Amino acid sequence: VCPTGNRAYEDGFECFISETPSDKFWMDITSFSSIQKAISVLGGVFWLNEFLQEVDCLVCGGGHAPTLCLLLRMVSDRPMFLNLQASLTFRMPTDLDVRSLLVNYFRQLAQPGYHAQPTGRTVVSTSLIFFQRQYWVQTGILLPIVRNHNWYAREGLRGSKPTVEKHEVLFWQNHISLRAPFALILWRLMSQTLTKDFQYNFVFKNMAKLPQAGKGRKVYGLNEIESATLSYATMSERFVAAVLFPHDLGMISFDDLYALGIPIYLPTNELIVSMATAHLLGGRNYPWYMLREEHADHSAFAFAERPMPWEPGWNGVGALNTTAGKAVYLGHGVKDNPELLAKAISISNFALLPHVSRFRSIAGLLRGLGKLSPEDFAAIGKAMEKSSLEAWETTSEFYQSSLSFLLDPTR
Repeated sequence: VCPTGNRAYEDGFECFISETPSDKFWMDITSFSSIQKAISVLGGVFWLNEFLQEVDCLVCGGGHAPTLCLLLRMVSDRPMFLNLQASLTFRMPTDLDVRSLLVNYFRQLAQPGYHAQPTGRTVVSTSLIFFQRQYWVQTGILLPIVRNHNWYAREGLRGSKPTVEKHEVLFWQNHISLRAPFALILWRLMSQTLTKDFQYNFVFKNMAKLPQAGKGRKVYGLNEIESATLSYATMSERFVAAVLFPHDLGMISFDDLYALGIPIYLPTNELIVSMATAHLLGGRNYPWYMLREEHADHSAFAFAERPMPWEPGWNGVGALNTTAGKAVYLGHGVKDNPELLAKAISISNFALLPHVSRFRSIAGLLRGLGKLSPEDFAAIGKAMEKSSLEAWETTSEFYQSSLSFLLDPTR
């Protein structure tokens, strides 16, 4: 991603934006009627696209990975860095034989190995402890955990100037963690609860049909255009804090806010368990797709005796070599067992990173916010930024080592 356009970096790397194929093409490629058709189309794109022919390395990740990454590996010999932030079988064909072949193909490409030339080398990582364990249970491949820093968000702050005194709190609903009727009830509750002298206003993002800002109004929504165009710079300039209701174990919105240094308020783990249970029982596929059995219940082989290449810090094989130990990572009984669900939520990034505030109720949220001044929020933001920079020292070492392995034929 090039947040400020095509540019050359001081370290010699160049960043380009390719507008063909379109974003829609990459979104749809994993939904083709057959793997053969997807490979043929993707191979044709590589043959015709000069940008893809010229690159030295491919980076693949996001919600459509790893299926998209597997397809890319099939049609390209370029070195590849894969950062997986979705369940292994998410968006895979439902045919069990096809899934079995693709899962075992992943095992082969993710195996540590060295070639005389960088051609075909692959580095695979993930950003979640949950996925590290899930992939191990499914494939016997232990992935390194690399924290998401979302520096593109901070890049968007260049030239921005925070207002003299911010007085708004953002309710960022960019997914369906709060269904519309419940969000409307929450808006009404807050409108009736807040007193006129409360020092902060509350702004709902991505909620239609809510009243917009007006004289004396403490709770209001952004209109459709504002919600769609709200930039990182504007968020940093306007809001002292943000409230998130999680829709999964990993959320780009959480990572973005953390990178921006905007203090984050989330429900306690116990409250999140209740919300996640309702979502899991109320439908299939999404949200909380990382925990759903249809995306997780597929193992490549039995490997109970396979030694781990290193100790990941959570008792390794000993923690996962029983049916009960594996259950949560394969989606077995999660929606019917609050204890299993709580176990998964407890190792999410939003539950582990420092300087994140939690609330048990709306009343508790308002009390906590009301005790802090804009200066207090600014201090929390600085602490978040310091935490990110300290973690970046380790993350950057991993990236440098990975790039050296991928591009240096002498290694």
